[in-house]
Parts: sequence; structure tokens; C-alpha cells
Amino acid sequence: MNDIGRAFSSFLDQLNPFSLGNIVFYFVWLTIYSFTLVAVWRSHRAWLRFICFVINQVLSIGVLISWSLTALLAYTYWLPSALVFFGIGGSTFYLLRRRQR
Repeated sequence: MNDIGRAFSSFLDQLNPFSLGNIVFYFVWLTIYSFTLVAVWRSHRAWLRFICFVINQVLSIGVLISWSLTALLAYTYWLPSALVFFGIGGSTFYLLRRRQR
């Protein structure tokens, strides 16, 4: 009986938008999405822009993470989300700066 209870609890935990797995998945998605978004814009190598564009499209909202879950987590964790987005975006912008010749 305990196994059935644990299985049911595990199933309900996956549906909980504030479960640890969903929060970790959201922030990993936000980090990779922010990096690839800036890399597509700033990179001067065509192959890197293409790879980042493909990764960005695969990770787009609605494919791996639902719109409602993203909106709910972004609203609830707005400050950490903004810090991750601008931190990763700024560091990617710096890493892919154009070199002076």
C-alpha cells in the first residue's frame, strides 16, 4: 500500500508547478535560452549563430515548457528570473564582443 501511495504522490509532485524539478528546469531553460538569444544576435561566426538558433528554437516556450508554467514561474520568481536573464545576457554580450583590429 505504501508503494501505491508513493507512486501517486510522485505523480502529483510532477504536476505541481512549484516542485523542485519544475523550478530547476525553468531556470536551466532560462539560462540556455538567454545565452542562445544573445549569441544568435552577437556572434560573427555563421556556424555558431546557426547552432544557437537551432537550440533556441528547440527550447522555445511551448515545446519543452508550457506557456502557463513559464508565466507562473516567471511571475512568482520575477527577481531571480530577471537576474538570470540579464546576467547571462550581459556575460554572453561581453563574451561575443567584436574584437578591434
